[in-house]
Order: sequence, then C-alpha cells, then structure tokens
Amino acid sequence: MSLQEWRGIKARVFEREGGRCQWCGRRGTDFHHVVKRSAGGADHVDNIVLLCRRDHERTDLSGKGRLVIVPLGDERFRFTYFW
Repeated sequence: MSLQEWRGIKARVFEREGGRCQWCGRRGTDFHHVVKRSAGGADHVDNIVLLCRRDHERTDLSGKGRLVIVPLGDERFRFTYFW
C-alpha cells in the first residue's frame, strides 16, 4: 500500500468518526486496527477506528480495563469495556 493510499484511508476514517474517539468522544488521535495486521487484519476502513491515546492503549490490556472492538462490517463496530 502506498503512503497516499494510507493517507486516504486515514482521512476517510477521520471523517467518518467526526475526529472523535469512538469510545469516549474525546479528540481522536490514534488509528487502531481492530484485527491486528499481525493477525491478518487489513489496512481497510472496515478494520480501522479512531481512538484517543488512552483508549487505544486499553485495547492492548488483558482483563480488567480492557477495551475490545469487534468489526461488524459495513464500517460498523461493537465496543465492549471490561470493568
């Protein structure tokens, strides 16, 4: 994928999300691959959400405090937070 294509995907995701973290609504700063690239996840708008830094870090936690995002297709996602 070219840098220009990646920038286009990021711009589309940013516009879709209104520049806001999709979990807490703060300013979005990080583009998160819902299915990690190392696990076969694609650089595609159906696999990328905009998150704030804090919530992006929560996707890598295990157990309490973890944010889990499941892709539902058609650029929709389900978010679950483990308290």
